[in-house]
Amino acid sequence: MANLRMLGLTNWSAETYHRAAEHAPVIHDLDAVVVSGREGLMNIGVPISI
Repeated sequence: MANLRMLGLTNWSAETYHRAAEHAPVIHDLDAVVVSGREGLMNIGVPISI
């Protein structure tokens, strides 16, 4: 099996992200998470389609 990394991307704010793991313990299994609030980004409400 391929060696794959598990990454997360979230719109949580930097101030409240610490609560995420309480509600979704799988977060601890991720290799890295990009939190938009920590990166200074915000959700503009535009859906993304792939």
